[in-house]
Amino acid sequence: MTLARSGTALLRAGLWAGLLACAGVLAGGSGGGAGGSAFRQVACPAEVRASRCGFVTVPLDHAHPSGPQIELFVAVQRAVVPTAPARRDPVFYLEGGPGARGSLALRRLTQVFPERDLVGIDQRGVGRSVPALDCPGVNALLLRPDIAASAVAPLFLRALEVCGAVLRAQGVRMELFGTTQAALDVETVRRALGYGQINLYGSSYGTRLAQEVLRRTPDHLRAVVLDSVIPASTDRVAQSPLAAKQALGRVFAACAAGVSCRTHYPNLAAMYHEALERLTATPLRVTGSRIDAQTFQSRLVSMMYTRQGVSELPGLIAAARSGDAGAFESVATQPFGESLSDALSWGAFYANECGGEVAYSSPARLNAGLEAAPEFAGALSLVAGISSR
Repeated sequence: MTLARSGTALLRAGLWAGLLACAGVLAGGSGGGAGGSAFRQVACPAEVRASRCGFVTVPLDHAHPSGPQIELFVAVQRAVVPTAPARRDPVFYLEGGPGARGSLALRRLTQVFPERDLVGIDQRGVGRSVPALDCPGVNALLLRPDIAASAVAPLFLRALEVCGAVLRAQGVRMELFGTTQAALDVETVRRALGYGQINLYGSSYGTRLAQEVLRRTPDHLRAVVLDSVIPASTDRVAQSPLAAKQALGRVFAACAAGVSCRTHYPNLAAMYHEALERLTATPLRVTGSRIDAQTFQSRLVSMMYTRQGVSELPGLIAAARSGDAGAFESVATQPFGESLSDALSWGAFYANECGGEVAYSSPARLNAGLEAAPEFAGALSLVAGISSR
């Protein structure tokens, strides 16, 4: 779900889908070979905990099933508590991002669903699926601690342009790596694995995908769990700035309502604004990184993705307010950009965002969203495509 490294000011960018990037960075191309929808088993890689792993061949374009084909990497973990056949309908896990690997989630999901088989899919373009729409230049940028926040947007956009050119040269058709095709992939994987009814568990972007599966192939769905749901009717591009502001406000309210937090951090909201003023005047240096007000805001937003991050947030605000670099670094969790630099297939991310999010928003709506949360406008306007300037 952070920004101690200023290059990671773009990480949150993806969640608001860069309009400029989507205008021309990742378009065009053609497809790959031929095949069917059988499960081709292979040895599971070391990072995947599963009973068996393999590839399922699916059409590049489900509207043309006899045309070019691609391969999805699929991991299956058998139920660890055997039950009667009626209880063995599996759970298909749909990972978020978009662009994160579903095959890596089986280890933790076994504890939640011990009585059912678990199926994790690396969605088309993601992880070990073929082709994988990776952008190593973007990953490298996210790990650089020496980039000022104001320089991030053009560098990130350029890295995407380079990645888009490489993917186009490889014949990748980015318009076919979105939610609609991925939803139809789920049904193909179900058939290839020989399951009847299945359960879907979607998380974050995975809830978008689950809703599309419900829309297009509902006949074999027994139940659907939407975790951290993004309604299909939501304009996430425009609504994200206000959502970030509201989420931070809830953290402040929770701290004020808790005796321990209130005692250690009285009026956390005021401390936050004082920290912004201090960092605007004098950025904080943390292990070679430059923390200004904008990168600090982005870091706080990303920390709210996890329970640990939320618990550390008051301490981070206090350290920033006092200008204590040592305390700031000791409180901070692993930077979001560092933890996710290799976790997302950025080509797949933007293929989904540009075709499935930005395409249904507009610059006018985005500007209205930024105006509703003006204190975040500075940080977000540095992002490629988010700037209102």
